[in-house]
Amino acid sequence: MLKIPKIYPLYKLNDKVKWILLFGILITRFDAYCNGLAGEYLLTDYWRIFDQKFSPENNPSIIMEQQYTQFRGAGALSFDGAARLWELGMVLPVGLYQTIGCTVFGENGKSVHDAGEAFLFDPSATGSGKSLNNNNFFIMATYAANPLKKLHIGINVNYSCQSNFGKPLQGVGTDIGVSWRLLFHPVFGYHFLGAAFNNILAPQISHGDKMSYSSKIRGSYLIRLFSNRIEIGTQCDIVDFLADQSLFEKTKKKEWNVSMQGGLWVTRFLALRGFFESDETEKVKNAGYGCELNLPSINKGRDISFTYQYTFNTDSRIEGTHSIYYHIDLGLHREELFARKMARWADLNASDLYNRAMKLYFLKNYWEAYFLYSRLLIEFPDFFKNDMATYFSGSCLEELDLREAAKNTYKQCYTNYIKSSAAPWAHLGLMRILYRQGDINDASMEFNNIDRESVADSVKQHAYYLMGEIEIQNKNRLNAISYFSVVAENHPDYIYSKISTSALYASLDDDAAMISNLEDCINTKVINSGQQEVYNRALLHLGYSFYEDNSLSKAIVAFRMIPDTSYYYQDALLAQGWAARKARQWNDCIEAGQKLTSSAAGKVTKCEGILLQAYGLVMMKKYNDAQILLGNGLKLLENYNGIPEDSIETEKLAYQSLRLQYDFFGEQMIRVAKRGKTARQDDIDSLHKEQIYRKQYIDTYLKAFDEADKISFLERNLNNLKEDMQYMHAKIERIRTGLDATRNREKILEKQNELDHEIEKLKNEIDQINNVKE
Repeated sequence: MLKIPKIYPLYKLNDKVKWILLFGILITRFDAYCNGLAGEYLLTDYWRIFDQKFSPENNPSIIMEQQYTQFRGAGALSFDGAARLWELGMVLPVGLYQTIGCTVFGENGKSVHDAGEAFLFDPSATGSGKSLNNNNFFIMATYAANPLKKLHIGINVNYSCQSNFGKPLQGVGTDIGVSWRLLFHPVFGYHFLGAAFNNILAPQISHGDKMSYSSKIRGSYLIRLFSNRIEIGTQCDIVDFLADQSLFEKTKKKEWNVSMQGGLWVTRFLALRGFFESDETEKVKNAGYGCELNLPSINKGRDISFTYQYTFNTDSRIEGTHSIYYHIDLGLHREELFARKMARWADLNASDLYNRAMKLYFLKNYWEAYFLYSRLLIEFPDFFKNDMATYFSGSCLEELDLREAAKNTYKQCYTNYIKSSAAPWAHLGLMRILYRQGDINDASMEFNNIDRESVADSVKQHAYYLMGEIEIQNKNRLNAISYFSVVAENHPDYIYSKISTSALYASLDDDAAMISNLEDCINTKVINSGQQEVYNRALLHLGYSFYEDNSLSKAIVAFRMIPDTSYYYQDALLAQGWAARKARQWNDCIEAGQKLTSSAAGKVTKCEGILLQAYGLVMMKKYNDAQILLGNGLKLLENYNGIPEDSIETEKLAYQSLRLQYDFFGEQMIRVAKRGKTARQDDIDSLHKEQIYRKQYIDTYLKAFDEADKISFLERNLNNLKEDMQYMHAKIERIRTGLDATRNREKILEKQNELDHEIEKLKNEIDQINNVKE
């Protein structure tokens, strides 16, 4: 609610508005009053004076100083006032040289009783008894730019809606502003000069008169010193200079305001502030103080501040105001955003794109690499290495497990570049995917396209390894061994072919050949994690062989060489425990069982560890501890019946559905990639998050299926494990019962011996007495 002074000629208003305004003058007590025309509550900003360096209402150009996306708000909390003032705004940097913003102001008036015309003559008159409100809103859109060095310019476009206790009046206005960063020096500080013209085009607020929002010219100067520890600011305003003279009863006076603010950061997060304001009367009109709490540590180094302000007026009839406001910076710094954008949109030539993509590919950043390969193919269709770019884009899709998309890309590669050296690699990639999908016949057909004289040996040998695995699926073991034997020792697939060959010889009961191939695996130099797992698997199988031959010390050494990070670590612990039991090393047996129980996730494997511990404890005659362990294990398996077959089938159907969704996702990803450099980074990042999320689910399913199909050399099935644990538990119970019976018999014999000894003693005493009598 505005305080309307006597300068407005009331006889020009219609009766209804006249009485409402007169009554409003009498009841207004809110301290954010103005002594000029309507709308000055926006221009008179001492109710949020510490917000002047942020709000574009004061000067639209100052938002160019904002480096982050910012949300802010302010509100005057004068609880007994006739109106409430508030402001909400957002600022968004656009590149290095532009900023946009949006601000909403509100004045929410309390209900006012309409006493009517009789109120002027009799204040106790009740009149019509109606209640009216004065709710006003002001919406501001801001644009600022940096056209020249340190010069900023800005413009506000305003929309106002003022009820004025009646039918709302609407209008559009405009502000302009300029500012200049005079100095930004580590010693002499930060100096900022600004000037603004508010309401250069002002919204009209009266139907019958030329009455509009108040205009204002403002000059401001802001200084920060000592690394922003001290802040000093001053503003000088000239108000109402464009107002129509006919709106005033007497000669219009020149109206101006001068305010000064100061602040001191007493700590890194707490500032104390104060201000005062004077006007054309050359007297201090109001003053105030406040404090600001800024906690960038909880906002990743960006500002998040909350400010409290108390304002008091030198006119004792006007009560003080409490104001609270906040500022929150979000997102990345405008320069970082610009640098990222320029990095993506830089006009790179084809060689630069290719080299960047290859670097990312070999760093295993397949997502970023794929989009660079796609951009290369779109923007430079005649680049001489587009054949390899097509192959590597398919390889990126394969590494991301987008199988259908990868298959299509490989087909494009050997179709479009049939004579290229990339074509055999594309056939090999397609063969690999078909094998993984279980499409053995089509995979064999791709092998025929690779097994040619013109194809490099490294490609052929990988194809031979895959063909060997296909022959295993076809149960042609000898053919599989023949294919595996072609892989040379220096080829990356050599260790894989050897472990598969050892398994084939084991199925053929050729132990010597099996051990020879396992030793070849162990003697191979591993260069990646996949080969390391094959090495660990070879150690495990070699340990099994030693275990069968009763070379228990060699077996335990092989099992202990498998690290706890390996997939085969639990198998090694289980085998190590049984080898220790077989060697009658009970402490080692118990230790292996404890490690297995603590590291295993599955119930069956945990109970295997419990059973091993029980064997060791029984042999050490710790029957009570063994019985407690077995009891806990039996409780663990009491209602567990393993994974039902129908549940596995249901999970496989769910996996297939998820795989189809992932293939559709791949198509969406390719569509975005085909946009080239016009693809929005936000879209790419959003897709990447979704890809990671979907891939994690697929990997979880695959791991679960591997665990369900896994068969360990020494692991029992669920029923046998239950039987063994129940048997051991019952045996311990019998042993303990037998021991208790033996102890009871021994106690009876001891008591009998004591009784016989006492009888014998008494008999001797009686004989001595008789001898004395004689």
